[in-house]
Amino acid sequence: MNRISILALLYACSVIAACRGFPSSDTRQARALMRMSAEERQTAFANMPPSKQLDVYMAGATKFGPPIMFQYYVAANWKADLPIVKERLASESDGRLAQLMPILVAVSNNYCSLAERKDVLSLVSQAIPRVGEPYRASVEEDLRKIAHPTKQLTPCE
Repeated sequence: MNRISILALLYACSVIAACRGFPSSDTRQARALMRMSAEERQTAFANMPPSKQLDVYMAGATKFGPPIMFQYYVAANWKADLPIVKERLASESDGRLAQLMPILVAVSNNYCSLAERKDVLSLVSQAIPRVGEPYRASVEEDLRKIAHPTKQLTPCE
């Protein structure tokens, strides 16, 4: 076989594997994190780049049921992760967008208030029309929680 044939075969195998539902590396990593202690999980998330934290969080949030509570580990790194969450709020839709909201609620309830962050509130408001009915009420409720927090925390800056 020549080199092009081998590359084509490898590509075809990877496509077939993805179509058959073999777990992605993010899904495998989410499973591994579920077996860790809370302290180990926190360290593992803190050592990941922000985009990887979100990828692993989304794999865990969308592939497993009941949902795993990785949002608190991502929220703990909110300063680095918030720009990535904002990017994804602008690009995701439906269930994937709805899965981003618990991160913002966790930030707003535990670390700092997002109520004054017009950029975040605006992105969520603009995203609501891209969310289907099964998720819309949840996203709207999460937006209310962020905009009107029950705890007074310093603003996220």
